[in-house]
Amino acid sequence: MDTKASSPAGEAPAGQRLYEFAAKLYPICRSITGAGVRQTLALIRARVPLVIHEVPSATRVLDWKSRTSGMSKTPASPIRTAGA
Repeated sequence: MDTKASSPAGEAPAGQRLYEFAAKLYPICRSITGAGVRQTLALIRARVPLVIHEVPSATRVLDWKSRTSGMSKTPASPIRTAGA
């Protein structure tokens, strides 16, 4: 049984492409509401179907209560869900 992933002619092997993608993602500085999360999600969205929803701070979600003390300087936090 052949366990190697096949690649289209002229493309690097799948493992190498995944390693290169991880190397591109690794240096991005991410915080829960920062630009790095948005940059990371944009790179992932370029490769797989992904829908990104932004939810404004202080929005009630189920039984959660968000802080409104001004800890975040960003007006909205990304909520990620897989999309088709």
